[in-house]
Amino acid sequence: MKKLLMVAVMAVAGTVLASTEVYDFKMNLEMPVLKSGIRNMVSCSFKGYMYMEYENDEEGPSSVWIECKNKKTDVTHRIEFTEGFYNLMGKADKKIGPRRTPTIYFEGGDVDNESHENIKKMNLCGSGTLKLYKGAGCCGFCGDTPANCIRLVAMNGKVNGTMICNCPDDIPWTHTLMAGICGLLTDDGNYMRTQEACFYGSWSAKRNEKLSE
Repeated sequence: MKKLLMVAVMAVAGTVLASTEVYDFKMNLEMPVLKSGIRNMVSCSFKGYMYMEYENDEEGPSSVWIECKNKKTDVTHRIEFTEGFYNLMGKADKKIGPRRTPTIYFEGGDVDNESHENIKKMNLCGSGTLKLYKGAGCCGFCGDTPANCIRLVAMNGKVNGTMICNCPDDIPWTHTLMAGICGLLTDDGNYMRTQEACFYGSWSAKRNEKLSE
């Protein structure tokens, strides 16, 4: 699996060295929410943007991240992906080429999030839709030549992962406890605590024509 390197958009003498695709992003999760000392699975919806940055037209995305907000809890997330791929498979298409079905996978986690819904690890996978843009000037790198461009314009799929609550160890919370074959695990008579709980759901993204470079 290719490592995604986080790179900045740079310009030299007015020439753009990176191009960023921006997508309107939505996500619906069944996730752990902490309230009044109780942690339960709750349905939450997220809205924001997904970014896919490319250094050139000869490689896959060099940087992928999401900035979104939980509409129920008002917590904002910046999820940076450190591993993943965007590949094509499936049948041929006269306009698109020999493979027309995207297969997408990205893995990462929250950055600088100290809330009770810190996404420790997120696995984002799915498929998508391609669109043919014709002629020069249509889309950044590809537009430097008369060649046509194939853009990833929509994505959707499944998401899962783990969240931690950032709860301090010196406070006697017991909202999430470790378990084994016989039930709760103990250490010297005390319940064994953990911050980890899972989340799962669905996501979708649609290319924002105005914001994409």
